[in-house]
Amino acid sequence: MVQDELSKVGRAGMLPAGGVLIGSAIKMPGVLETARQTLSLPVQIGFPRDIEGIVDRVDDPGFVTAVGLVHFANRYGIAGNLFNFSFDKILSSVTSFFRKLLP
Repeated sequence: MVQDELSKVGRAGMLPAGGVLIGSAIKMPGVLETARQTLSLPVQIGFPRDIEGIVDRVDDPGFVTAVGLVHFANRYGIAGNLFNFSFDKILSSVTSFFRKLLP
């Protein structure tokens, strides 16, 4: 599916930095080699970055998404009161972030 999307945007095999795979499933034997062959790109495992000492406890690719969401919530002030959050604020923050990535 990733290869199909890269082909649609004319970037198949043309990402200089390669790809980063996250999630616990990438620890299965052969996943990295299959991704490298399928995408014709360098591929590596993504690990969570340190967020105020939390990485010592969750230094595993399976936690990248959760750590990223915590980081996102802290950065955009969403985590202040989890019982009083605004879905619209989260959606607009995520939309704004991705719009900055587009040309």
